[in-house]
Amino acid sequence: QEQGQDVASLTMVDSPDETGLAKSNANGFQSARSAALQVVNSLLWPAGEKDPEVLRARLVHRDEVAEEVDEDAFVLRLAELAAERGLAMRPDRTARFVRRNMAIQLAYRLGEHTVRPLPRPEAVVCTYFRNRRG
Repeated sequence: QEQGQDVASLTMVDSPDETGLAKSNANGFQSARSAALQVVNSLLWPAGEKDPEVLRARLVHRDEVAEEVDEDAFVLRLAELAAERGLAMRPDRTARFVRRNMAIQLAYRLGEHTVRPLPRPEAVVCTYFRNRRG
């Protein structure tokens, strides 16, 4: 549209919006550790909970994991914290799940892309496909 072309449809497949990511990461780039934290906290997030105090007690803050440890130790510590906070998955399985999802998130290479609004969004029919199995 910015180049004067007609855009009639847009198809998105599990497309991330890096604008929220940029707000949560000062430079807008998703590191492996921030991806790991995001995965663990999505597993821990209590459905429907809105009370900030409940969320704060349940979710893992980056300061709870030593920064000087290597990436594997970081992921294992996150898995242990998740188990301590009630996640039913065993820590070794959680760590495997986190590593797999980190790789997926980092493969998006969000720092290389910018999501911008369309000049004429009303002219576009959008279809969004989501992988429900993760």
